[in-house]
Amino acid sequence: MNIKRKPAFTLVEVMVAVVILALTATAAIKLVMLGQEGLRGAKAEITLTEEAKAIRTGIMLGTLQTSGKRGDIIWETSDGAREMFGEDFGKLDFSGREQTEMIVIKEDMRWKKIKVNNTRDERNIIIYMPYD
Repeated sequence: MNIKRKPAFTLVEVMVAVVILALTATAAIKLVMLGQEGLRGAKAEITLTEEAKAIRTGIMLGTLQTSGKRGDIIWETSDGAREMFGEDFGKLDFSGREQTEMIVIKEDMRWKKIKVNNTRDERNIIIYMPYD
């Protein structure tokens, strides 16, 4: 007696297909989670930057103290300075001629550094503003 079989998938083929589907679904879920985490971090940085700019504006207008706390945001300022012109500023080289006069300018570039911390997200940013 000759029995005709219908072509069908074997159990092994079905199991391989299910494993491939599971791996693909796992990878897709992982990509979505990584994207959400990156978006959350970007939003936190944008929010902190906006807070820092608002604090800088408040300090410049005199409505905020130079250090303080507001909710999860903590800020503090410090002064900084840097010499703008080095020792060789004003020296000219005329290839063989000696310079009889030397221009000496001592000028410092001064600024205030504002460090803003978000204690909830554990992020910080440093911005600079002109010295008064």
